[in-house]
Amino acid sequence: MKTFRSIPAKHELTLILLAVASCLPACATSDESTPTVTGDSAVVDSFASEGGLDSSVPDVADTRPDSVIDTAGKDTRPADATSCVPGATETRACGACGSQSRFCLSEGYFTSFTDCTGEHGDVECKIGEKRVSDCDRCGKATDFCDSKTCTWVTGVCAGAGPCDPGTSESTTASCSVAAEVRTRTCSDKCTWSTFSECGIPRGWLPMAAPPSTFGGRVWNVGLWTGSKLMIWGGYGLSPSVKTDGAIYDLASDTWAMMPAAPSAMSAGRRNAMAVWTGSKMLVFGGRDSSSTAYKDGVIFDPAGASGAGSWTSMSTSPLSARFWSAAVWSTTTSELLVWGGCTSGSSLSCSSVTADGAAYNPATDTWTAIPAAPIAGRADPAFAWNGTEMIILGGRNVSVGLVDGARYDPLVKSWVKFSDPPATAYDGRQDSATAFDGKSLFLFGGRTTSTASTAQNNGAYYTPSVGWTAIPTPGDLLFLSGNKRYNSAAWFGGGKLFVYGGQGTSSSSTPLDGFGSFDPSTGAWTPIDETGAPGARGRATAVWTGREAILWGGSTSDYLSGYLTSGAIYRP
Repeated sequence: MKTFRSIPAKHELTLILLAVASCLPACATSDESTPTVTGDSAVVDSFASEGGLDSSVPDVADTRPDSVIDTAGKDTRPADATSCVPGATETRACGACGSQSRFCLSEGYFTSFTDCTGEHGDVECKIGEKRVSDCDRCGKATDFCDSKTCTWVTGVCAGAGPCDPGTSESTTASCSVAAEVRTRTCSDKCTWSTFSECGIPRGWLPMAAPPSTFGGRVWNVGLWTGSKLMIWGGYGLSPSVKTDGAIYDLASDTWAMMPAAPSAMSAGRRNAMAVWTGSKMLVFGGRDSSSTAYKDGVIFDPAGASGAGSWTSMSTSPLSARFWSAAVWSTTTSELLVWGGCTSGSSLSCSSVTADGAAYNPATDTWTAIPAAPIAGRADPAFAWNGTEMIILGGRNVSVGLVDGARYDPLVKSWVKFSDPPATAYDGRQDSATAFDGKSLFLFGGRTTSTASTAQNNGAYYTPSVGWTAIPTPGDLLFLSGNKRYNSAAWFGGGKLFVYGGQGTSSSSTPLDGFGSFDPSTGAWTPIDETGAPGARGRATAVWTGREAILWGGSTSDYLSGYLTSGAIYRP
């Protein structure tokens, strides 16, 4: 190890002279641009012994290995040199799953890493690469490249928001009016907006399910009382013909079972007729599981029996037993008006029809025959009460679809037959969707025979003072899965006809999606978002409350299976 001592300033001149003197012979052959000083150590030591060097200056040791110190006294190790045990080797992954190494020299430090070798040609990423990807609810994840496989490894999702973009939620908090809610929506940055002011929610809204003992069904009675939906009877499973009923309270979103009907109804009823008087439900006729038709009727009073509801029987009617009849409540005479219907049949069929009718007065529990109508007998017609008249339109005479119709005024006990629709507007068909706006009766879709393949995608509406107006086909814009259908649900509200679901032209008659509205003022159809809708179905019960529709029940097949208990509320 070399040892150097510092030279005091007072001896510098003497030392320089000695150095020059000793250099004269050698300097004659040296490069004058890079002079080399090679002092005689004996001279230096002698000079020191004579007091030329300050012996009080301590020695300064240079601990660097001789091999890393150049002649100018500089450290020749790489800037990133790391101490190590001589002979050691380190290898690391690099690039596209290649490798590189470094080695520990005898001097005790590593060399630089070698170039990357052995890289793969088909990899997702290279060692050391990172990427940032989107993750749940607007979060971010930093992915890294796996050092063994050179594939991306997803990092932990961080910074996720509290909601999914486009979702919304509602609350009744701070709303003093029933049915009003405050809503907020999740932004595209996954953050909630502030709650809106209180108001009536729009679109499809959830509806509570009925009690588990209340099974799904079709061909049931379905009435809106002004505040509640009443469902009674119908056709389903175990037992096939229903004897029970339930009431849905829209304001509280709750169901309550109805008390058992009189023993006369113990066999249950499907395809019965029913009306709401303003305080009571009147049910007449129908058929049981063996397709036996009935001519009796019952009255249900929801306020009876201390608010639990009670039933009473009607007097025997002069009519023959029947089902699929027209039935309305006459507000001018306070009577149940029943006309036409099927008098026999089985399953989905009707083998004979009738053209007579009668009026029932619940105040006197009496029946009065209706004068003969100017139209032929039929089953399952479209019908409505327009404020002064019972309107009857279409239907089927056994299996033949009809297009004519008439209206009956119970005050003067007279009929008026109205003109048939143009053949280009509407032909005879059955299972059409029907709705009434207070003056016009709307019909859409349906099938011209009992075969699904004859389903149609147009319709018409009849206005007594105007006549017939055609409803154009909605086109695939509305019903993307096929616009020809029958057994659709329909209602009229807010100036528009709404049509939902139904069954198509395939042999399986699987219910189809599709929801839209027809505006008679413009003659145009508009598709409607089905987000939150209760799902495809046929023969569902639909009622219009005055500001929303309630859609409930139905079936997933035309062949009487897949009975549903679900439903939803639609508010335009």
